[in-house]
This record gives sequence, C-alpha cells and structure tokens, in this order.
Amino acid sequence: MLKEWTGNSGIIVVNKPKGMSSRTAVDHVQGWFAEKIPTGHAGTLDPLATGVLVICLGWTTRLVEYIQAMKKVYKTEIMLGAISETDDSEGPIKEILVERTPTLIEIQTALRHFEGEILQTPPSVSAARINGKRSYRLARKGKPELPPPKNVEVSSIHIIKYEYPLLELEITCGKGTYIRSIARDLGQLLKTGGYVLQLERTSIGNFTLEDSHSLNEPSLESKDIILPQELALEKMQKLSLEGLILRYVLNGTKTPYTFPNAKIPTNNIFAIMDPNNKFRAIAEYRPNDKVLKALKVFPFIDPNN
Repeated sequence: MLKEWTGNSGIIVVNKPKGMSSRTAVDHVQGWFAEKIPTGHAGTLDPLATGVLVICLGWTTRLVEYIQAMKKVYKTEIMLGAISETDDSEGPIKEILVERTPTLIEIQTALRHFEGEILQTPPSVSAARINGKRSYRLARKGKPELPPPKNVEVSSIHIIKYEYPLLELEITCGKGTYIRSIARDLGQLLKTGGYVLQLERTSIGNFTLEDSHSLNEPSLESKDIILPQELALEKMQKLSLEGLILRYVLNGTKTPYTFPNAKIPTNNIFAIMDPNNKFRAIAEYRPNDKVLKALKVFPFIDPNN
C-alpha cells in the first residue's frame, strides 16, 4: 500500500467496478494509506455504473466542485421495449408491447431532442432531493416520487451501434445529467420504453480510463499514481501574482488590482499562481470594487512563505 501520507495532496483516478458504491470506492483508496487522509470523490457513479471516478486527497478535496463542473463522457447500452422503476436493470422490469420497432433514422431524429440545454427530470431512485430528502430514500420507503426537473447540458450524443432492442450510445454532458433519464425519456418518445442496461464513464475532463487504476490492483508501493492537483484547474484562467499583492490575497485581504491590459475578463474566477508558477489560491475579481478576494487558499504548497 501507499505507506504514508506526508501532507501532500493530489488526485487518484480509479476505475470503479460494477456493484460498488462511490463511497465504498473512496474508502478503499483511503485504505491505501497508513495515515488517515481526507478523501472524497468528484462526481457520484451509481453502483450499476463502472468507469472513471476521480478521488481527491488532502487539500485537493476543496477542488471537488471544479472537477464536477468538467464535461463527462459516458458509454451506455440502452434496452428498448421495456421500462424499469429505477430506469436501469436493477429495478422491476415491465415489457412494453411495441407495434413497430423504430428505424435508425427515427432514433437519430429522436436523440436530437436530448442535445443542448434541456430540462431533465431525475430518476425517482437517485440522489436528487425532494423537499430536502434524497429521492432514493423515499423510494426505499415505498414512496417513489420524481424529483423536480432541472436544466442540464448535453453536448453530444453519438450512436455506436443499434440492433433492436439494444442501442449503444456515447454521450458527452455536463454536471448533473442523468443517463438513466435520457434512456427513460427516449423510450417514451419512441413509444418503446427504455432503460439503462450498462453504463460506463470513460472520462471527466482530462481524466480518462487510461489514467485510472483498478481497486483490485496488488499493493501499491509508489506515490506515482497521485496526480498533481493543478489538473483540477484545467479550464480555469490563471493569474500570476507576486510580492505584497500575492501575500495580501493569501491572507484573505481584499486587494486592489488593475489588470495590465486594462481589459477585465468576463469570467472573474482565477487560479492564483506565484512567481514559481505554483498554484496558491482561487480568487474572485470584483470589477465594481476593482479588488481581488481569495475564495480558497492553499498554504500547504509553500508553508514557509
């Protein structure tokens, strides 16, 4: 196992197996360290699903929200001709009498309804909240209820293979998108019913299956599997600071700041880098006051400064 933890932070990407909860996967990784280390995942995978689960270690747990905001890619196999109470293969299944099987062109046309920014209703068995309660907990009590719809973004849907009743898709989407809901709603549109039979997450942002490690691997003796936390900031704009301005930001002080080119960016959140190009903080630029304000500071990177 990874023998110790010296206070360093970072990211471990694992390939979550089917049947395991995301929390159990996190606990498994935590067990790789002799010393207890703060650990959390950046984006839940259902027990049915497999694939990329990004696990943050130490101070990097404070960057979870930025990884969750990254684009995700899924490969899924949808079973048409039936519906499921859980919108996947784990729920009670009811076959649908289909008068005519849909053609490939009809499916391609139907899938266009699920691309772009769409209003999506999460499954009744999901982590979405209904009046403050997790919907899956209500379902377990015999009171299943659909959570309220919400806006999600689906960048693209590509058909990998179609041979009725099986439909294989690759879906690129944003935070909070439920692939089970796409399967359910597609089935309703086609009048065939539909549910997720298999689901694999192949990437989150720049973290891919190729980067991932099996939870069943033998003892790990090297920290080489821990990726740098800066990878969580892939899409965030960088701002280099030095001297007193950097010190004020790291102390949490609102700091007057004028951009060198006098052009204020439209996105006001920055990853603050020091003169050695080390990540030190996340800060917000407030154009009305023309100040920088730290949102998250990471003093562990250089504790002597």
